[in-house]
Amino acid sequence: MNEKQAAHTEAQYVRYMEHLLVATIEARITDSAPLWRAMADYWFWRKDYGHCLDCYIKAYRCLSQMPQIAYAQPVFSDATEAALELVSMYENLGDKTQTVRVATDVDAAVPEHKSAAVEQLVCADWKYQSRMLLRTLIGKGKDSFEGTPAFVRLTEALNALRQA
Repeated sequence: MNEKQAAHTEAQYVRYMEHLLVATIEARITDSAPLWRAMADYWFWRKDYGHCLDCYIKAYRCLSQMPQIAYAQPVFSDATEAALELVSMYENLGDKTQTVRVATDVDAAVPEHKSAAVEQLVCADWKYQSRMLLRTLIGKGKDSFEGTPAFVRLTEALNALRQA
C-alpha cells in the first residue's frame, strides 16, 4: 500500500469513527455525565467548541437535575465539581470565535440551498450563564450543605465571577 492509499484509508477510518461517535453513541446518551464529558473531549479535539460546550452543559445537567442533590452529600459534591468544570469551560471557550455555516436566502432559480460561513462567539453571555448556574446550585444546596467545603467553593467561585 502506498502513502496515498494509506492516507485515504486513514481518512475513511476517521470518518467512520466520527459517525460512530456522533450518530450512534452521542445520539443515545441520556443521563451519563462521564459519557457527555468524553464527547466534549472529542469535540474539543475537533476544535468544535460550540458542541464541546454543549456536551459539558449536558454533563452538568445530568448531575444537577438529580432529586438527591438536595440531601445527598456525594451527589451535591459531584454536581459542584461538574458546575465548576463547566464554569471553567465557559471562561476558556466563551470568548473564542468559531466559524459556523448559516443558511442564506434560497434563490428561486437555484434549487440547491446555499450557506455562508460566519464567525461568531461560542458563548457571548458566558459570564451570565456561569453566574446563573452557580446561583441555582447554591440555592439547591443552601438548606442542607451550607458551610461544607463544596458549598464554600461554589460561593467563592460566584464571588470571583462577580468581581471579574
